[in-house]
Amino acid sequence: MIVDACKLRRTIDVDNDGQLITEARSEPAAFARLYRRHYDAVFHYCVHRLFDKATAEDITSAVFLKAVENFGRFRGSEQDFRNWLYKIATNAVNNHLRKAARRDGLLKAACEQTENRDDCQATTVENLVILKRAMVES
Repeated sequence: MIVDACKLRRTIDVDNDGQLITEARSEPAAFARLYRRHYDAVFHYCVHRLFDKATAEDITSAVFLKAVENFGRFRGSEQDFRNWLYKIATNAVNNHLRKAARRDGLLKAACEQTENRDDCQATTVENLVILKRAMVES
């Protein structure tokens, strides 16, 4: 009985998404309802991949910004919309992780090039934090 109720709720949500997708093509407020409906799921997906709530919030915002910018070209069904959001989220998370890895590599290389390598090894974490702040601020 509970399983049937879950299936019914999922079917109703999918049907509502279909209506909202159709409405959102001509009415921006309908996209806002799609945003509210899918935000938590996309956010939790990003947190699961990134293990950082603040970064996940930023990435989730970027996902929906990209979705709203490209919504005019979206031509799929309600299930396609959900998949499309997750594809955008996956790409955004992967890009973030690649940039973070590249940045960390640059920070480590910069640390290794300092004059006193023994001191660098002892304070690597502190130096990385300082270098990271400097790179972010510039």
